[in-house]
Amino acid sequence: MRGNSMDETVEQVNKPKRQRKKKVDPFIEMTDKIIQKKGLTPREFDQTAIRKERQKLYDEFVKENIGLLLD
Repeated sequence: MRGNSMDETVEQVNKPKRQRKKKVDPFIEMTDKIIQKKGLTPREFDQTAIRKERQKLYDEFVKENIGLLLD
């Protein structure tokens, strides 16, 4: 054993956690409001935007390397 017997209990002190102030970029804040007015959540919008950019990268890659894919 590591020095603790079964009869001993370890008391944990619950310290209040400090609230961290989240820095909000004014541009992000404004675009979030615009996105919400369009009926989306910022998260849904971000996922859609990422998907579109990935598709664009894929399309460019395929266009440049079509010869490799057809071999």
